Amino acid sequence: MIVPLLLPALLLQAGWTTLAPKDERFSVKMPSKPQPQKMSNTQAGYTVDTRMYRSMVKNGLTQVIVMHPVGKVDDTFRKAVITGFKGGFLRSSGGKELSQTTGKLGAYPATRVTFSLGNTRGEYWALQSKGDIYVVLAVAAPEKLEALKKPFFSSFKLK
Repeated sequence: MIVPLLLPALLLQAGWTTLAPKDERFSVKMPSKPQPQKMSNTQAGYTVDTRMYRSMVKNGLTQVIVMHPVGKVDDTFRKAVITGFKGGFLRSSGGKELSQTTGKLGAYPATRVTFSLGNTRGEYWALQSKGDIYVVLAVAAPEKLEALKKPFFSSFKLK
């Protein structure tokens, strides 16, 4: 009886690829080859360089966002970046926060946020490591989210 339960998750993982960009300090499995993007944002004298790796498939979307504050910044600023990300993300996407908790993404202490976007549901984990801020995000229809996020979140590793 376990085989019918595992089969959808195994089929979903069949086309997955490992992303480990040479200039980054993470690796993760994504359901398709990601489309990388870069941007830089300066506000109040602080600059944050952002790199995004997005993988879209018919069942949903997975994304890793790496935010790197430029120059000397403290932990308070990094926490403000995480809080600002959540507000900006929900505002720009039209999403609604469902919950926020602290826990672990694998071995890493992180903040978990669940949200709705119209008829879809999503979850992201935000964490800090070696000066960078990581947001590891998955969005899918409610009945498909678990099968998408489980292999994605469980494969995230920092180098």
